This record gives sequence, structure tokens and C-alpha cells, in this order.
Amino acid sequence: MTVDDLKFLIKPILEVSFPKLTRDLNRLRHKTSQIAGFPLQTLDNMSNKDEEFKTTRILLKQMCHILAKDREEMTTDEKAFFFFPPKLDRNEDLPTCTARKIMKNPEFKITINVWIQDPSLDSDKQFICYTVKVPAPDPPHCVIEAALNAQYKSQMGSIENDFDMDTGYKDDEMNKERGKYVLKVCGREEYMMRECCIHTYEYVRYCIDKEEVPQLQLALKENILKSIPDNKCVILQKEPPVMNACPASETRKTSWDLPGDHLYSIKIRSFPAKGTFQPGSYVQAQLFHGTQPLSKAMKTSENDFNQTWEFDIPIENLPRCARLCLVACATEKNKATGINWVNMQVFDHNRKLVTGRQVLKVTNFPETCNRTEYPIGSPGSNPDRNANELVIEIMPPCEDDVYYPTSSYIDSKMKPDDQYHVPTEMQLKSFEMIDRIVHKDPLEQMGNSEKRFLWEHRELAMDYQPNILPRVIQCVNWSERHDVFKLYGLLKVWHNEDLSLVTALQLLGPDYPDKRVRALAVKVLEKKLSNELFELFMPQLVQAVKLESYQYSDLSCFLLRRALSNRRLGHRYFWHLRSEVHNPMSRLRFAPLLEAYCLYCGSYLLDSLYKEVKSLNEYRTFSRKTNRDSSLDLQLKTMKSWLETEETRTVLENQTATLDQNVELGQINVEDCKVMSSKMKPLWLSWKNKDPSCRNGGDIRYIIKDGDDLRQDMLVLQLIRLMDMIWKYTSRDYCITSYECMSMDDHFGIIEVVSGAKTVCDIEMHKQTGVMATTSMHEWVYTESGGGVKYLEAVKKFTHSCAAFCVITYILGIGDRHSDNIMLKVTGELFHIDFGHFMNHKKVKYGVQRERSPFVLTKDFISVVTKGEQKVNNNEEFNNFLFICLDAYMTIRRNGTLFLTLLSLMMHCELPELQEVTDIDYCRKCLALDKKEHVAANNFLMAIMESYKGQWKTNIDWFLHRVNRVWQGMGSGS
Repeated sequence: MTVDDLKFLIKPILEVSFPKLTRDLNRLRHKTSQIAGFPLQTLDNMSNKDEEFKTTRILLKQMCHILAKDREEMTTDEKAFFFFPPKLDRNEDLPTCTARKIMKNPEFKITINVWIQDPSLDSDKQFICYTVKVPAPDPPHCVIEAALNAQYKSQMGSIENDFDMDTGYKDDEMNKERGKYVLKVCGREEYMMRECCIHTYEYVRYCIDKEEVPQLQLALKENILKSIPDNKCVILQKEPPVMNACPASETRKTSWDLPGDHLYSIKIRSFPAKGTFQPGSYVQAQLFHGTQPLSKAMKTSENDFNQTWEFDIPIENLPRCARLCLVACATEKNKATGINWVNMQVFDHNRKLVTGRQVLKVTNFPETCNRTEYPIGSPGSNPDRNANELVIEIMPPCEDDVYYPTSSYIDSKMKPDDQYHVPTEMQLKSFEMIDRIVHKDPLEQMGNSEKRFLWEHRELAMDYQPNILPRVIQCVNWSERHDVFKLYGLLKVWHNEDLSLVTALQLLGPDYPDKRVRALAVKVLEKKLSNELFELFMPQLVQAVKLESYQYSDLSCFLLRRALSNRRLGHRYFWHLRSEVHNPMSRLRFAPLLEAYCLYCGSYLLDSLYKEVKSLNEYRTFSRKTNRDSSLDLQLKTMKSWLETEETRTVLENQTATLDQNVELGQINVEDCKVMSSKMKPLWLSWKNKDPSCRNGGDIRYIIKDGDDLRQDMLVLQLIRLMDMIWKYTSRDYCITSYECMSMDDHFGIIEVVSGAKTVCDIEMHKQTGVMATTSMHEWVYTESGGGVKYLEAVKKFTHSCAAFCVITYILGIGDRHSDNIMLKVTGELFHIDFGHFMNHKKVKYGVQRERSPFVLTKDFISVVTKGEQKVNNNEEFNNFLFICLDAYMTIRRNGTLFLTLLSLMMHCELPELQEVTDIDYCRKCLALDKKEHVAANNFLMAIMESYKGQWKTNIDWFLHRVNRVWQGMGSGS
């Protein structure tokens, strides 16, 4: 008898011996481990060693248990909104440029094609299209009425008889009939169930902007409600874990009770490196509150180990979120370089002063980093078992445990702050000073005189410029208790309703670790952040979790609540966390959140994620076993053999698309799949759209990329979408083409393919000679558009999109702009792809910087703008192009604080080219927020002319790139 036979015999006995609930929970834990990318047993082991980690997991599960119970008790209609959340535009107000396009139509109406099923017809002709025109502010039910009336009119043969639509259905009949239907976007599981203006829906607004007719379908509401999947949450059958919280006691000894001569003291017991102590190496220790030093830095030498260090700050003056930051450094040629770091909170999550022997595992600095201090790093010991250890001992100030005072005790000690009244003659000067401070570059430090002025005038600033709050907090001396009291008193009366989203995001940055400040920021976000904007800003919100002083925070709870209340947001949230858990320090913060989401999202959503993760593993396994040095033909043959196997098709077909939860993937189009020619040999995969209502083809194409960190691409694409939104609402439509991109694992991700586009390299290369021509793009646009009015429209779209990407690549310093990374659509829109280099980190070949112009602007581009005219002097089209560029630049510059805030919040995800404030300096220089508007405008115009006059440098770079492609026999790049 074999082992397998024994297992077969024993299995029923084992299943009977365990209760069904236990088996179900074990399966849930096992599946969650597979989906999350780490075994949950690892978290259990970490909980046994780390009390804060254990507490965080318990508290998150308790919160999620309540949320999941509420979801189970939803009505059927509420469940429909959860599974099919309406996809609205990020701003419900109509942009000026979109309104102009609607106003071109008679009576300001929108033309919509509505497809209605007729079961009496053949299966391939069951849907009949009815074209209706409705006023832009009308809600979806008005569109349904118009479509039903059009159907009635057609069926009664009244089109020829000029039948009055209003005499179709009677009011009662119409109300009953329209209630049966919901508008659905053709080819997508996207429904318009919210009664708002039809132009508020993202798809409809996209069609208006592109001057296309929206394709909608009448779907039976009854069938939609029946299609809602069973999303039972197995874990709800078991009560959530209970934590025996220790009640806060006012009688405990607090840090404020200690005498002023009790200084914070530590001993360094070891150096965090394997092997012998290297001469010139030392450990540096310093106390911080956020990025504000609370003490002088202390440094060891070879003979300083085991000696007591006393920091120049009494324990009674240490704030709640004070942090001990330790860095091991090496000195070479009189230059110190950080080797590794570790941070720990002075007070633990229960407010207790941490004392005694501490074994801390350190984290290595990235090779490109030159830090000798790192106060913004997440506190906590590195969970990587192979990490080096730093052993310290924190001296206890007395025999008793010492705690930081409770919030209620702090409030009881606060006195009402006397209102500061500014003399009338000083007000005008004060207002000017406040204006100057609030409009400063957010990353520029204030001078001491500015801090003194702002702190003295804080009440006036609150009334006059509520969004100056981050600057007011920067004035606080956190080692001075009474300053903190005054700030807390101010926060209670600050005009929170006037705080903007930008200010709330700023308060989540590393400069603001205080729990009350961050709780205020989350309160503003909860109130003002719509689901659409939450999705847009999710990368920064997730990264801000790393900046929290403690693992359980208001921000973590806010993110989990939103994720569990909306299927689409939850999916995005999952992948933002999942893509970073391979990093030990990220796992310390993200693993409890990921675990809680997976356990409580429900069985259906968990199964969907399981399929996606299984697909990810399938892609990666094939990609990594393929020989990238072999010929493209051989790689293509291998790939098609892989795709044609039943096992591969089972994994990759018939599932929800990872980049779009409203699309169902059908069969793989094997003939349309290929291995791309760029360095990482990404896979180009294609599927049929499974939805039978899909119009005009609608195949789904994705690029699977292994070897590149796509988080940087995600960041750049996010900023491009944000710029597009700002432009539409403040100036004009710049015809931006964007696409979806998602990092799914360590240097692995998926990218959406933009249909109907070619690379500039493909357009400009003549197949016979391989020689470039400066008019080839203009000729291509003219040929593809067919001339006439469509040609003029294509030139207009090219002009605006080219201007927009000049601004985008200039401000973000996007590099590696060879002609395979710039694409052109047949309708005229130009756009850029592949953002592996930005913040002016240009590619270097053999020690020579390849790109030496601020951005790409060649004669070939300008020939399209000028409709083939080669001369630009006194050319009206060229001058108009310059004006459009300048208008786009100045609009983004006026919103520069937002972009700098978003970039600074991403400094902590270890992107190679965005790790320090100095990496953002290029962007700050381009925005020139510290300069007058006319100076910034002149600098940008000079950059345009420098790029145009220096195009020969770009042409040389592009020519060498083409030669390389021809030499290697390459096809289309990435």
C-alpha cells in the first residue's frame, strides 16, 4: 500500500475529527497565506515576539468584524452598489472644456446609443440600437425613458408618421417600465445605478471629451440583482479575538512627574555588522520628533561601547511621539556614509517608557542613498531573520514604570490660550507676511524670524489662511510642553471645514508624527475625499501608513474601512499592499492590514484575488524560465505553445481583468500574443471580451513586465491624470492619453495597451532605407486622418497633447525619451510611455549623458503643429503652440504645492530615483514657486527654445537608437 493510498483512507477520519467551522477557518487561513504572499504563521510568530504587532492585528480584526457584519446585513440594492460601484468622474462639476463641447449641440443635449434586447430576433441580432438625445443634466432614468419611448415609437411604426414621443407610454406605465431597467456600459460590468447627472459618469464624460457617442445597454435590474455573488464571510462564524486592554490609570508615575535632571540615557552594546569592527565606523544616536531634532547627535568611537550616553533633554520634556534614531556609519576619505539604520519609539503603544536591553535588527540603506540620519524610517525592528543586530540598553530613570500622561490628563492641564489681538496698523503688514509664508514652496524651510512671527500671529493666521496649519505646526518646539499645549488648544478651534485636501495630505507627511495632528488630517479626508479621489490618491495614503509612529492608527483604520466598503477600492488597496510585502520593513506595516482585508473581504472576492495571484504566478514562472537571450522567433514559439495548453488557459481565461474590475476576460487570442523586443522581453497578451454586449471588437491587451519596478510608472501616470484633471477644470482639454499600470510584486507588473497607436520610431523609420525624415510624422497624421476636417482636428489634438507632454516631461524630469517611448494615435494624440527615469535622472552610456535637452521637441513635432510649414519665425501656429505650452505650465505651477506634497509622500517606498528631498529639487526648480510668475514663465519659454534649438542632440540619440534596433533586428519596442 502506497503513502497516497494511506492518505486517501485517513482523510475522511481527519475530516470527521475536526468540526466543519475549524476546517473552514483553516482553509481560509491557507488561502489567505497564498494570496497575501506570506504564511499567516509568520505573523503569529511575529506577534509572539512583538506585543504591539499582536495588539494591532487584534484591533484591526475587531473593526473589520463589525464592518463585515454590516455588509452581510445589507439590502439587495446596497449589495448591488457594493459589487457594482458607480464609476463617476473625480469631480461632479462639469469642466469648462467639456461644457463647450456639449454647447455645440442643439439644446445642449447629449447623443447616446442605447441598445435594447429583442428576444424575438436571432441571437446575433438580438440587440437593437436606439439613438436618443437627452439634456446633459438628466439622470439615468431619463435616458431609459427616452430609449423606451424610442423603442415604442419604432415598434408602432410611428417614425414615418411623426409620432409624438410624449404620447408613447403613460406616466404610470413609464414609471413601472423604466423601473425594470438599469443603464449598463456596453462590454463592461458597469452600471449607472446612481441617480445623478448622466455627464457625471466617467464613461459618458470620456465620450463627450473624445466626441464619441456613448454606447449603453438596457439591462434588467432583476437579472443584475440575481447575479450578485454569494460573498459569505466565513470568519464571522467565529467571534473576533479579544484583547484584555489595560485601563489607563491616572495614578501611574508619568514622565511629567520626573525631576528635570533625569536625562534620557542609553548604552550602545554592539555594532550592527558581521565580522570585526572596522576603523572609522561608528554608531550615531539622536532623538527626533518627526524631522525635528530633540537632542544633539551622539556618536560612538571604537572605545565608546558600553559607556552611558546622556542626551541633552530631560525625560519630562519628551513628547508622546519622540523617536530614538540609530544609524551605523562608515567613514572613508573623511566622508561619512550610512550603512544601516533602525528607529524605535521612546514610548511604546501603551504610553510606557521603553527601558532595558533592546535587541534591534537594522535595515540597510539603499546603495544610492547617502544619509547619515533617517528619522522618517518606520520604527520597529527589521523582521528579516538575516538582518544584523544592534544591541542597546536604555537606562530606567527610576524603579517604577514610567508612562506618558493620558490625553484626558493633558487636556485637564491645558489653560485657555489668550487671544492675540493684532493692532489695526499692523494687520495689513501681517496679512502680507502670512500670504508670503502660505505660498512658499512646501519643502522650503522657514527662517527663525518667520517661525516667531507666525507663532505669535497664529490666531490671526487661522482666521485669515486656515490652510497655513502645517506651517504653524512647524513652529512648535516639541521639547517645550507649553508650546504643545497651545497647539492642542488651537487644533480644537481651528476651522477644520476650511482645510483643503492638499493640507490634509501634507499633515500625513513625516514632519507631523503627532497623533492629534494626524487624526485631524484623517477627519478631513473622511469628510472631503470621494471614492474617486480616494482611488486617485491611494498610493500616497498607503505610503503614509509607514510614517505613523505606531502600527495601529486612524489612517490604517480609514483605509481599511474604505477598502471593505467598495469592491473596486478594495481591489486596488489589496495590490498596493501586496506589491510591497516582499520588503521586510513594508511587511511590518502592511501585513496586518493585508491579513485583515483578506480575512474579511468575503469568499467571492477572496476567490477572485486567488485567481489573479495564480495568474501572476503563471506569468512569472513562464517569464523567468524563458531564455531572454534566445531569438524573438524562438521565444514567440515557446510562448504560443505555453498559451495553447489547457492548464494555462484554465488559469488565464474567464476571470475579472486585473486592471479593470468591470471587464471580464474571455478566451486568449493566441495569434495576437507576442514577446516584445525591449530589454526585459515583456509579454504582450490579448483576450476576447467575455461580455456579449461588447461593441466594435473590444479585445483586451496587457503587457506583462518582469524585471522593472512599475511603482515609478504608476506614480508618473497618477501625476499625469491629476494634471489632466486640473487642466480640464481650469483652462482647456489637452487631449491627454493615459493608461492603467499596476505593480503586483517585486519588479513585476502589468500594463494596459493603448489601441490604435504607433511609436514615433516606427513612424519615422522607412522600411527600405532606415533613414529618418523630418516630415514623416506630419505625413503619417495626414494619411491616417484622411485629410479635410479630420486632419485639422488631428493637428489640433496633436498640438495640445504635445504641449501638455512638454510640460509634463519638463516638470517631472522624465528621461530615456527615445523614439520608442513616444507614441502617436491615429486620431492625432501624442503621448509618452515607460517612465523608468524621472526627476532628471537621465540615462548615461559609456560615461556620457545621452539626453542633454530639457525635453523632447523636434522639428518633426513642430511640422505637425505648423501643418507642414518648415519655418517657425512669425508662424501663427507655432506662436499659438508656445502660448498653449505656457498656459499649461502656469496652470500646473499654481497647483505646485499639491504635486510636491504627493512626491514627498512617496519618498518612503524606496523608488531608486525618489529617496530623498534632494531628488525632488529638480521638480522644485522647474516649478519655481519661490520666484515671481513672470520669471518662472520666462524660464519655461527658454527651456522650450533650448529644446527646439538643441534638437540635433535628440536626433543623434534617436538615430543611434534606430541603428541599434536595425542591428538587432528588433520589432516594436515597449
